[in-house]
Amino acid sequence: MNKVYLGGIVSGLSYKEANGWREEAIKRLSCSGIVGVSPMRFKENLENEDILSPLGSERDVITSQKGIFIRDKQDILNCDVMLMNLLGAKTQSIGCSMELGWANLLNKPTVVIMEPGNPNEHAFIYQTADFLVESLLEAIDICGSILLY
Repeated sequence: MNKVYLGGIVSGLSYKEANGWREEAIKRLSCSGIVGVSPMRFKENLENEDILSPLGSERDVITSQKGIFIRDKQDILNCDVMLMNLLGAKTQSIGCSMELGWANLLNKPTVVIMEPGNPNEHAFIYQTADFLVESLLEAIDICGSILLY
C-alpha cells in the first residue's frame, strides 16, 4: 500500500490546527487507496493544547523530543511520497526543513504547499520541493498522480 507522509507546521499551533488538515488529507487520500501517515497519530493526549511546543511534551515517550524525532524519521523512511504543508506559517520551521532534507536524501518525491511571502521561503525549501503548490487539494492530486498508475 502506498503511503504519504503528512509533514507540516506543528509548533505554535493548537492540536486541532495541527491535526485538522491532516485528517482531511487522510480521508481524501484513502479514497484512492493511499495511506496518509500523520505525525500527530497517537498524540490525542495533546488535544486540549492551545499551543504546541517546538520542544515536544514529556507527557509520554511519543510526544517527547526523542519520540518525535525518531518516529518522524522512521515514517519518512517508510513513506513513498512526502506532502509538506507550510501554509500560514508564522515563523520558519526547523522541523519541517529537517524532514524535507531527510526526504530529499532518501529520494522521496516531495510535494510542498506554500504561499508567496511564507517565512519558510528559502533556497533549500525550493530545491527540495519537487512540486510546489498553494493548496492542499492540488497537493493531494499530485501525490495521487505520483503513486497511482
